[in-house]
Amino acid sequence: MSSHRPIYSRTQERERITHLEPEPGSSVRILHWIVVLALVGLLIFGIQNAYSALTGSDLFRLDHITVTGNRILKESDVAALSGLRVGVNLFAADLKAATQRLEADPAIKDALLLRQPPGGLLIELRERRPLALAAMPEGLCGLAEDGALLPLRQARFDLPIVTGIEAVADTPGAFRFSNLVGFLEELRSNTPAFLEEISEVHLVSATEARVILVGDGLTLLMRLEDAVEQVRRFDAFVKAGAHRNQTPAYVDLRFSNQVIVGRG
Repeated sequence: MSSHRPIYSRTQERERITHLEPEPGSSVRILHWIVVLALVGLLIFGIQNAYSALTGSDLFRLDHITVTGNRILKESDVAALSGLRVGVNLFAADLKAATQRLEADPAIKDALLLRQPPGGLLIELRERRPLALAAMPEGLCGLAEDGALLPLRQARFDLPIVTGIEAVADTPGAFRFSNLVGFLEELRSNTPAFLEEISEVHLVSATEARVILVGDGLTLLMRLEDAVEQVRRFDAFVKAGAHRNQTPAYVDLRFSNQVIVGRG
């Protein structure tokens, strides 16, 4: 029997050889990635060495701390609260820990710390603003716009005093200030002149208060909502001159579309 042998043409041979060879450009791509990885490694190595050089250099010694946004706290007090000291290396200072220390103080809402090479540090604050002074069992505290109680610093405040806080206690030591804060914030935003005339806000419940005015000591009975509407009714009452001859014992503004005058 005759044997059969596969016969390859020259064209088939060239196609087979071409198939076995690496794709064109693959070596270039491999070389490209090798170069990229080498450069990344050098960059990381360089950054590490550069950072070590920065933290060990006498050129970047902290020599001054600038504080902005502070109205209640003194600049020196803020610097002390941060825990950072003049003379430390600016890049070795732990700004995250310093920020946490600052924001732990109830007077500080948030803080931003920025390095200013070669030797400066900026501390930018947002302080909590007191709306009133709360008469607490331990003494007067500032009542902030978010309901937080603030220890009184050396700054002087001409603000209404809030009394009768025991009337809004859920449990001993736990107080609800949301209605009161909303009431005071509404007055400050819309009728600031009226707020300046208030000397005391005596809470009778979580939703009502006796508001005592400066000067004649007139007492207003008010709800801790719809503050602006109640002030409008009181303004209309004053302009009508209804109490020119006799100061009323109180003026009740709690009911819609009417003003009730209590006679002494």
